[in-house]
Amino acid sequence: MSSSIYVKISAITHYINGWDVSDDVIKELLCTLGGNYSIIASRKGKRPRLEKTNNNKLLLESLMKKKYILSYWDKESFYIVITRNIDNT
Repeated sequence: MSSSIYVKISAITHYINGWDVSDDVIKELLCTLGGNYSIIASRKGKRPRLEKTNNNKLLLESLMKKKYILSYWDKESFYIVITRNIDNT
């Protein structure tokens, strides 16, 4: 992962923790990261994987506090994220 993505993840985490942000804003922020972060944003009950880094752990903890995701678990070199299944139709 490039250092610029780490900076973005850190900034998003601080924003989520520092402000009363809506689920729609969280979704937009996660989508800017692309990849599996967009899968988390879609809230379709999927289980995307994120690289095991401190920045990702802090982001996932923030998303759990906001009840945006159900949970995550530590598996070898990555985190498996348990997303909420929200019907967006």
